[in-house]
Amino acid sequence: MDNLRSLIIVMVILLHTSLCYMAYAPEWWYVLDPDRSLIFTCIVLLTDVFIMPAMFFISGYFTFSSLRRKGTAQFVRDKGWRIAIPWVMGVLLLAPPLAYMIYFSRSIPVSFLDFWAGDFWGKAYQQAHYWFLGVLLGFVAVVAMVARLFPTLLEKPEKGRMPGVLFHTGFIALTTVLFLAADQFFRLDAWIHPGYVFVFQPVRIAGLFLYFLLGIYCEQNRWFTNGGYNPKALPWTLVCLASGTLYLAWKLIFPEPKLTTLMLQGINSILFNTFCLSSIMSLLAICKSRMNMTGPFLKHFSANSYGSYYVHQFFIFGTAYGLTKSDLPLFLKFLLTMAVAVILSWATSSLMKRTPLLKRMF
Repeated sequence: MDNLRSLIIVMVILLHTSLCYMAYAPEWWYVLDPDRSLIFTCIVLLTDVFIMPAMFFISGYFTFSSLRRKGTAQFVRDKGWRIAIPWVMGVLLLAPPLAYMIYFSRSIPVSFLDFWAGDFWGKAYQQAHYWFLGVLLGFVAVVAMVARLFPTLLEKPEKGRMPGVLFHTGFIALTTVLFLAADQFFRLDAWIHPGYVFVFQPVRIAGLFLYFLLGIYCEQNRWFTNGGYNPKALPWTLVCLASGTLYLAWKLIFPEPKLTTLMLQGINSILFNTFCLSSIMSLLAICKSRMNMTGPFLKHFSANSYGSYYVHQFFIFGTAYGLTKSDLPLFLKFLLTMAVAVILSWATSSLMKRTPLLKRMF
């Protein structure tokens, strides 16, 4: 699971770097290189499906074990330090300069102070990638409260349940229905921020919570342990490749403006959620069977995955902006931005963990 977490963080950096170089990028994206490619559009379309569900799944997997080990009071205190304080710091101190990159990279004549006092709290409000921490804190709070009211939920059954095809099919069906229902009221990639507190995509939020609960369920039933359920790499990878290929082709043929009927929206939802679950199960199987390695470097990289996530966008956008006027080939600019972001995020996280106060958070 630690290697999966490290891999997912690298893929988050891959996603956010690719957005700077993709064709048909969101107009608001922080930094957009003038030279772009459809290849990076394909990378974005695919990785955007499963990365955040995987992060919520991993978080859920460790939630009940942490509650059992620490007790509710200590668990809440630790989550305050590990999630709540970094979230507030990120929203109030770090998200504004990241959001200002939208103006700065386009040479819009607005100073940072004017931006912060005006547009940031209006049309430009966002929490950057720190929205994940706010939503995760909400999920953790709900689950901790329920576990406090019903402590027997924390007890592991003597024998873990082995899932069958029906379990996985049912999970895909449930996430598909919720995704499709929300799609009737919101755009697929719409973001909302009720009360400036939580920022999320309404079409995806129910699925993220289900993946968080799935992580809890898997840990309770000893999945991915010796004697428990371990997904097989070959069948899950085949499903992943097939559904991913169909989903990518579908998105290229039917981008959101063309999803004008319930049938088209339903097909999009089925492909999205099938690819999402199969991607996560495939990655888990591959990490377990092919990447189940330990060593000082991997342990250090895994230990710094959270800190790397926390700071990575500063290095992506700083590097991408610095290369916008460069004559370097597009793919070389992408590789340089990606490499700088991975290395400097990891190095910065390492330094943060040596600082007494930050060490407790990261």
